[in-house]
Amino acid sequence: MTHLEESFISRLIRINSRDRQNPSTPAEDFTYSMLEGADYLDQVKAVQVVHVSIPNTTPNVREGYLFTLDFTTGSGQQTAQIPKGFYESPAVLVEALAAAMGISIILNIEPSGKLSLTFTETVQLVTSPTLNYISYLLGFGNSPQSEGVVYNTDAGFKLVAPFTPRMQNTNTIYVHSAKMALGATNSIRGINPYLVTPVPMNTPFGEVTHFQPGDPLSQVHDYTLWESNDGGKSRAFHNIDLSLRDELGFVVDLQGQEWSITFKIFYNNH
Repeated sequence: MTHLEESFISRLIRINSRDRQNPSTPAEDFTYSMLEGADYLDQVKAVQVVHVSIPNTTPNVREGYLFTLDFTTGSGQQTAQIPKGFYESPAVLVEALAAAMGISIILNIEPSGKLSLTFTETVQLVTSPTLNYISYLLGFGNSPQSEGVVYNTDAGFKLVAPFTPRMQNTNTIYVHSAKMALGATNSIRGINPYLVTPVPMNTPFGEVTHFQPGDPLSQVHDYTLWESNDGGKSRAFHNIDLSLRDELGFVVDLQGQEWSITFKIFYNNH
């Protein structure tokens, strides 16, 4: 038994995004209003994440990552953009890339598992210097934030990716809440850096990921150990902000699906 269980009363609370009071707000970023007159919400001492359910429906080419590619051919300098969506294989993604560029691209998978692209005409490719995500998915970049890269290919030249492809949409979705999180954490982009819990997305695309912490104590936000600005060591939980974000701090897109979180609050009985 933890010191919280010894010292305070606990209660389970489950919030489903479909029950948000304002349906015009996105399921991935909303504020939920708790029961009025529930005195136990006045001085919450700690919160513990118990269970999170999130459908694995996030596109792997999504808002914030819409891939713009500058390229030059015999017709001059041009720009191509890949539409948002989930591309289940390198072949589908390369087909979309070729259609956006208006040229032919031959895709092969090398014995090493890496991809190779052969262009039917001389092309100079310039990937985005800030969000080089499509090249990351195909194995031409080692990070979603890798620097812009220039590739010069002659007609018929085979361009081999230095890394194996990574076609997953996102490895982890992060639940954020300024109300629930113990304090601000570092964020790559500085957007809503109040991390409640990471949720490993270990199910295939289209299925629901059910996350239960292996170590419950690792998912406890204990306000009795946190000195707030007003000197208090509790929080009122009448309105709770919740958002789902990816590894770069962007709000994810569940494409119309709902998610839920179950947590335990600890509070005084007076």
